[in-house]
Amino acid sequence: MSSVDTQLHAVLLRAITGVKYDVLRTRASELSARYRQAGITDTLPALRDELDCLAYAVVRMPATYRAIQAALRAADLHVGAATTHLDLGGGTGAAAWAAASIWPGVQTQIVERQAAAVALGRRLSTWSPTPVWSTADLRDWQPSASVDLVTVAYVLNELTAETRQSVLSAAAASTGTIVLVEPGTPPWISAHRRGPRPADWSRVHDRCALPASAPVSARRS
Repeated sequence: MSSVDTQLHAVLLRAITGVKYDVLRTRASELSARYRQAGITDTLPALRDELDCLAYAVVRMPATYRAIQAALRAADLHVGAATTHLDLGGGTGAAAWAAASIWPGVQTQIVERQAAAVALGRRLSTWSPTPVWSTADLRDWQPSASVDLVTVAYVLNELTAETRQSVLSAAAASTGTIVLVEPGTPPWISAHRRGPRPADWSRVHDRCALPASAPVSARRS
């Protein structure tokens, strides 16, 4: 286990201090049910309040961190180190943790629509430079500056096809490298391969680093 892995484990343990286990377990079960039943859309977010965010961070964030880390390692081999990183729909910050574990000193910007997730993510972020968080809806988001790399992890499956296309096009306008990480379920893989992509994507690297995920690293030429 790396020092970043250990650090993440420690901050999550601190975050749940004083929270009753049964309450957290119930909320985590409800959250999992919403994911399984596809009860998450552009207008019905996965994380609805502070307790949802805490349940997500404890139950799902470590695995999400490892899946994104695997995809970023692949990106590092293909395109080299990143010094600036933008994470879209960043939740509680798993991608920022993954980037910091591979590229110490990377400056990460995170766009997330849920204020409770942003608040928890800020509490969990214990390294320097700390990520810069923006509370914004991806349906209205537009890039403000270019970055070395953009991550979009476990987000596209929660968006309509129209919003998905808009987010990917905006991301492609802000970087030369986009890393996607989405569930490795057959419905999502089928939808991803049929779905629209920005016209200037010329190379796509598919990697299934974990049974439950399908990291995808895409680079524009």
